[in-house]
Amino acid sequence: MSTCVYAVINHHQGNGDELAGTDATAQVSLVRYGDLAAVVGPARFQDLSSLDQEELVRSVFAHQSVIERTMQHHTVLPVKFGTMAADAEEVERILCHGQERLTHTLAMMEGKVELEVTAVWDKKEVLKDIARQADIVAFRESIGIRPSERDKVRLGQMVESCLRKRGEEIASEIVDRLAETAEDVCLHEIPDVSVVVNVAFLVSRERLEAFDRALDEADGRYGGRLTFKVVGPLPPYSFGTVVVKKAALAELDSARERLGIGRTDAPTLIKEAYWSLCARQHPDKNRGKAGAEEKFAELTRAYELLTEFHQAGVDPNAGGGPGDVVKVDVISIGTRPVAVSRRSRQ
Repeated sequence: MSTCVYAVINHHQGNGDELAGTDATAQVSLVRYGDLAAVVGPARFQDLSSLDQEELVRSVFAHQSVIERTMQHHTVLPVKFGTMAADAEEVERILCHGQERLTHTLAMMEGKVELEVTAVWDKKEVLKDIARQADIVAFRESIGIRPSERDKVRLGQMVESCLRKRGEEIASEIVDRLAETAEDVCLHEIPDVSVVVNVAFLVSRERLEAFDRALDEADGRYGGRLTFKVVGPLPPYSFGTVVVKKAALAELDSARERLGIGRTDAPTLIKEAYWSLCARQHPDKNRGKAGAEEKFAELTRAYELLTEFHQAGVDPNAGGGPGDVVKVDVISIGTRPVAVSRRSRQ
């Protein structure tokens, strides 16, 4: 059975050996390497594509539950949902390959938590305000009591434009004020004009009260027009998620062969070889030739794969397992793996 990797911690901070796993009976444990440890447990699936929607949501929730339980005792770096390893030895290799980056990021996240803030218009109140704007009033008067469908569409567009513009102005004020009490900010996607703020803040535990006061000020200032919601404290999902990528050594060898370079060639030759081949194999220069686009796509994939592993400082000849090369990164992904609220304030 494969091993599911949930999180990375500094194992000297406390006991993390017995934490809830993917169901009520499963136990997770630690795999240690130096000062680092990975929180792991038996995988309950082998392939994400095999899960239906209900199973997927349940599995993501369980994954986050383990991470957030671990957070009670440790500074934690969440690992991307679905990250698997063959066994404990492979987990150790992952920690080994990412040791410097993981250790550095854990130190940066020490004593900090993520708070996710959303603010949504009270449409009834804000539409009253917009309806009183001079341009809206003038247009409504011009179209009379029996507007055409075209006029109705135009009016709706004007209202949406006003709502969007006002939302952007208010969002800027709110985010700037809250950012004064935060270590970092991650702007999430705004799904529609009804949402004014959708932002994650990285906040020091020592400044949580200051953050709350700033939020209360914003709530008071825009009270009646906006409804605020805060989810957290959370692990740094938006600021420090660990992503592990593995490539078979044979795959990298195939990519080198496609570019015409060898294992011992300098990394600078990757780009040189790619551009040289592009000049000859681009589809625009091979019009009418069967398979030209497919061959060029293969060339580009080979270049991107080799470039990705070299830029990450990964030795392309160092295996992460039998025939594997491992790349470990910590990225800001901008959104949580899934929007499941555990603690909220309205």
